[in-house]
Amino acid sequence: MGHVDHGKTSLLDYIRKARVAAREAGGITQHVGAYVVRHQSSDAGNQMSDVREMKEITFIDTPGHEAFSKIRERGAKLADIAVLVIAAEEGLKPQTREALKLIQDSKMPFVIALNKIDLPNANQDRVKQQLAELEVYVEDWGGKIPCLGISAKTGQGINELLEMILLMAEMEELKASPEAEPKGVIIESSLEPQEGVTATAIILDGKISLGQTIYTETAEAKIKSLENFLGERVKSLSFSSPAVITGWDKQPLVGETFSTQPSDSVQNKPEAPVPQEISADAITPASTENSGMVNSPAGGEKTFSLVLKADVAGSLEALEAIVNQLFVETEIKPIIQEKSAGPINLANLKIAESTGSVVISFRSKMNLDVKNYAKDRKIKIFESGIIYELQEKLKKLLVETQKPDEEKISGQLEILEIFSEKDKKNHQVVGGRLFEGRVKKNQRFSFKKTDGQVFDGKVLSIKKGKQAMESAEAVNEIGLQIETSGAVEKGDNFEFREK
Repeated sequence: MGHVDHGKTSLLDYIRKARVAAREAGGITQHVGAYVVRHQSSDAGNQMSDVREMKEITFIDTPGHEAFSKIRERGAKLADIAVLVIAAEEGLKPQTREALKLIQDSKMPFVIALNKIDLPNANQDRVKQQLAELEVYVEDWGGKIPCLGISAKTGQGINELLEMILLMAEMEELKASPEAEPKGVIIESSLEPQEGVTATAIILDGKISLGQTIYTETAEAKIKSLENFLGERVKSLSFSSPAVITGWDKQPLVGETFSTQPSDSVQNKPEAPVPQEISADAITPASTENSGMVNSPAGGEKTFSLVLKADVAGSLEALEAIVNQLFVETEIKPIIQEKSAGPINLANLKIAESTGSVVISFRSKMNLDVKNYAKDRKIKIFESGIIYELQEKLKKLLVETQKPDEEKISGQLEILEIFSEKDKKNHQVVGGRLFEGRVKKNQRFSFKKTDGQVFDGKVLSIKKGKQAMESAEAVNEIGLQIETSGAVEKGDNFEFREK
């Protein structure tokens, strides 16, 4: 665990001797990755020991970006030992402090890895001082917390780190049995086009096999296929292993535990949440093109209609957190019409189309038919595979949304007659000559007096002779019932405006 860009995935990358970190979108881990590594401990070279025996360590790599706080929290609850990675040249950062609190709250043993010690500006003592200020005392500062300097780039100190992890596991007497009742935790779930519902889990105890039935509180699976962390199809997997499981009747919730015994609640599994709805009478879309922005009839609270899509459930949580955080800084209320994990499909787009929503997609794929449907119906889709890039796109979208609509003059009218004086509601009937453009019922207008004062008003009704009209075009003499606080006189010139 640790702050974004402090080297968590690079550390794992070095340990696994595979260039994965460099290929991560934007250089950050987008959701929990679980990997198994083998390490031959230092006493394996002893003639009395079996040199072929290797120790296995399962690493859960949690993302450092602030949006993924729920994933980090689950990672902390799931693990036996935590490795808190801190960049030695930067020191403690917001997500470092958050991770430290999660570790302390879970009472989990942990080791601190001070990364990037190969850099000239690395300062291990300064980081240890920062930790001491939080009452976290490392071993060489009189405390009990192991702390090692490492470089994920050169490999310095990494063998020592692995030795420390294995030593801590022995001291904590961490044990499990392949013969025990299987149990584990769901860390991700998604809906894949070919495989159906897929869930990634960590097996905490026992062993699971093909054909076996497992249950969470809300879902069940007769295991159709099993994949290990390398993506290899296997017949069974044992405790401490990451497992990709198919055969689910529905998406299990992230964070749920599974076992071979059905829970009481699995008999009454809740249906998928119904998207929030806004009645068609209550809102008016800003345009025929899906803009997301809608307004209440009286010009009251502004709302923004969204459909959220992400590749997996954990990513969806992060996306929703970003959306809610961004809207807090505005006077606009987000309305999430639908949120789901998996590829963007036609059903998602039809919901977006019917509600005037914008689709926000994080790492969700879509096929050509879906792309064409969105293009033909002008459904806006904002997508990215990098969480902070999508965050910036959303910020720009909200800035554009909050810009005041530009108005233009659609018509001009010269006042020729005053048919009635203003009443208590500032209503008045006037006549005039529409010499340019057009005017519509309920349209706003302004007029300027000889002293420079400008007054606004609204057209309540339009008549030509005795015939009521919804609109009129130049050149015509018409009667208007208007609402304005200004004193209208013959010769005044009305400018009708529209957005």
